[in-house]
Amino acid sequence: MDPLSVTASIIAILDLTGTLMKYVNEVRHAPKQRAQLAREASNLYALLTTLRFRVEEAPTNDPWFNQIKLLVVENGALDQLRTILMRLVPRIDTSNKLKDLLWKFNKAEVEEALVKSDLSEMAQTMNPLCLESEREWPSKLSTWLDIPGPSSNYATSCKRRQQGTGSWLLQDNRFIAWMESPGSSLWLHGIPGCGKIVISATIIDRALDMAHPNVIYFDFDFNGDQKRKFNTALRSLIMQLAKQVPNGIQEVRNLHFECRDGQLQPQEVALLKMMDRLLG
Repeated sequence: MDPLSVTASIIAILDLTGTLMKYVNEVRHAPKQRAQLAREASNLYALLTTLRFRVEEAPTNDPWFNQIKLLVVENGALDQLRTILMRLVPRIDTSNKLKDLLWKFNKAEVEEALVKSDLSEMAQTMNPLCLESEREWPSKLSTWLDIPGPSSNYATSCKRRQQGTGSWLLQDNRFIAWMESPGSSLWLHGIPGCGKIVISATIIDRALDMAHPNVIYFDFDFNGDQKRKFNTALRSLIMQLAKQVPNGIQEVRNLHFECRDGQLQPQEVALLKMMDRLLG
């Protein structure tokens, strides 16, 4: 079986799962079984989405792909799941407005679907295959975007910094107000060589110590060409943020796909839009 056929099988189940998820999340007067069904369907959808992208990228001679083909054989895991979903989804009348949808299933039907689909067992089979791909993507995307390590100057500054360096800044009311005010800015300026990068390391440490979400940073460095450019800073900040927010890596993967699977570099306007989405 070729990757295109495997992908088609996965997409068919994704469509069925998506229809079921939408119904379960919007339907009225549903019993408590709805929550369990919604969780199972949501987990399955995320797992299949990851699997789909991985299959699309895998060469046919990849040993990993040979393992995946076992999932789509007749009466295999995906075939059994499709059978279960095909019994549930046709009963959903999607022509009604969402607010008019009513629960169509009885307790026994839901329990039978959950038991027979055995999603937890399927997840144990598929997760190692999907996680292999997930672990590779951050490094792959960083290489594609040609990003310098963001912590190189930070690590150097920490070594040069004496105990208590920058404590005056941490106690300044303007700095405290900036840390406590989302969306605010703070501009520190000084002559070349006065220690701004060392001070910035103190600021980064304080932000991390305060458990601020999504701490990202970039040091412009005129000792090298790469760290002088705004575009480089933007790429670095995007990847740092993508690793910290939900679905962040997937967003950058989508951009990678739009750029002909990484054959092209993204335009700056696309990077700016990406940053907006991640921040949103």
